[in-house]
Amino acid sequence: MARAKEIDLAKHEIKADLRSEIAAAKGLAVAALVGLLALNGFVVAMILALAKIMPGWVAGVLVGVVMLLIGGAVGYVAWSRRVTQPLAYTRKMIRETAQWAKERLA
Repeated sequence: MARAKEIDLAKHEIKADLRSEIAAAKGLAVAALVGLLALNGFVVAMILALAKIMPGWVAGVLVGVVMLLIGGAVGYVAWSRRVTQPLAYTRKMIRETAQWAKERLA
């Protein structure tokens, strides 16, 4: 009977933790959205500031090209750091264990 209560308690705790995590994720999503809007405001401000010394369309293109280059560089670095062989250590250990078992059984 005690185990059933422990299981019920664990289920309740998991549900409460999940609700808390969902609330935190929602808050982080709102914070990210507001941050992106703020960055957009800064980009517009840069374009307007540059428009005082050059035509507005040139300022817009210049800021856009710089941002595209930065985004491309960050994207390239992130892509090069991706996992190309998932669970490499686990696969190695499984192979070694299988080899050890074959040697023991042979």
